Amino acid sequence: MLNVTCRRILPDEKGILDKIYRLRYRVYVNEREFLSVQDFSEPRERDVYDSQSVHFAAITDDGEVVGTLRLILPHGRMLPIEEKVPGLPADRSDYAEVSRLIVSNTALNRCLRSAGVNTRVNRRERLVSKMQAMTFHMCKAAVAYSVNEGINRWYAFMEKGLWRLLVNHGFRFHSIGPAVTHFGQVIPFMADVSSFHDPIADYLQRHEIPPTITTERHSGTYFPNECVPAMV
Repeated sequence: MLNVTCRRILPDEKGILDKIYRLRYRVYVNEREFLSVQDFSEPRERDVYDSQSVHFAAITDDGEVVGTLRLILPHGRMLPIEEKVPGLPADRSDYAEVSRLIVSNTALNRCLRSAGVNTRVNRRERLVSKMQAMTFHMCKAAVAYSVNEGINRWYAFMEKGLWRLLVNHGFRFHSIGPAVTHFGQVIPFMADVSSFHDPIADYLQRHEIPPTITTERHSGTYFPNECVPAMV
């Protein structure tokens, strides 16, 4: 059995943040080759936006980070999408940019083997199911944070494959411009956070997901026994 928790990561959780940066390095440098190994002095992918971001992660019972995303808040420097897409609203107080959304099939596949899922067919089916579920639950945690903090709009650069996956889960983004070069060819999208509420409720009811677990430090979703292109 492989159990995973998807939740917000607090700034003082340095160990988990370090695992997030290492996972991003493995995906963006080693697996996707969006970035060159020559540009790094250590196996961690970080940038100037991490300090103004809220991070979320999918974490296994034994502490391995197998997925992550971040919300870049409009505090300080311009968001990446503001630099590439002209004409965004001047009032920056109620939006954020979703980026670095990844679920590592390599890391998850290793965890499934460790959990005793040994046949190739069963592991592939479980891999796809868990990757889709983790994508949903990390986004769900980010939606909860956004609602609490008054963030009403999300912007994102996405490949079409990820856009289709999110739309299928009820996270309906619409294009706001032509494709641009940003970690490859991606399309800028925008979504109204309030439009996510009913699809999230429908998904939870359809899949009989347990209610959100809340503690003083964080909230997240725990789902037992449950794939994805990159968002940059």
